[in-house]
Amino acid sequence: MSMCLCILVHQWLDSTPVIMAANREEHYNRPSLPPTWRPDGIFAGSDQRQGGTWQGINDHGLLIALTNRVSTLQDANRRSRGLLCQDVLQQATARTSVDWLLHHFPREPYNPCNLLCADAEEAFAVHYDGHQASVQSLSPGLHLLADSDVDDPMHPRIQHALTLLEDLPEDWPALRDRLESVMADHDEDLIPPARICIHGERAGTLSSSVIALRDRSLFEARFHFADGSPCSTPYTDLSAQFGDRPS
Repeated sequence: MSMCLCILVHQWLDSTPVIMAANREEHYNRPSLPPTWRPDGIFAGSDQRQGGTWQGINDHGLLIALTNRVSTLQDANRRSRGLLCQDVLQQATARTSVDWLLHHFPREPYNPCNLLCADAEEAFAVHYDGHQASVQSLSPGLHLLADSDVDDPMHPRIQHALTLLEDLPEDWPALRDRLESVMADHDEDLIPPARICIHGERAGTLSSSVIALRDRSLFEARFHFADGSPCSTPYTDLSAQFGDRPS
């Protein structure tokens, strides 16, 4: 369970320093629940098979997203990466989440994965190959993560997404519309590794989200969620849930 493509726009808009669009790609027979507030102060979807999540926000304004990493190492006995994503959301900041991961990985192995950790002040990509972790601090601007390194210039999906993201809008409504359009793209002329919205025989893009955070308080936070393939499922505005979150 993971996001298939994550697009982070960090500190691009002065009023909205954290913006993320992400598609979740998974087997069709793996059930999940849409994002909602949990008692532990996490707003996230839930994997009903193993109980973890692929992306979430906590009430400190920390945003975490997970992608699987291409590797020959796949050990079914290792702990779920979705549970790892859920655990990281107990941290308060992007920096402390990275510190926690670097401390945690040697003690509990997982199959290879990537994590994006972002708040209003900082953003990081963590790459884990199943043995060792590395961290990349992300500069302000546009960053893309799939199943290899962040901003991998050789990844077909990242290359294609970048062509669709040229001349980024500088206001939130237009940027949200652009991101939703990009996440719904499945150009049939492209080879499958480059397609963004995927329709395979056994797996495909099951949901999509576009998130915007203004500050740590989650004041005027925005969360748009498509509970299905974004090419055919409208995004629903879940933002009202941030005003009603548990105290």
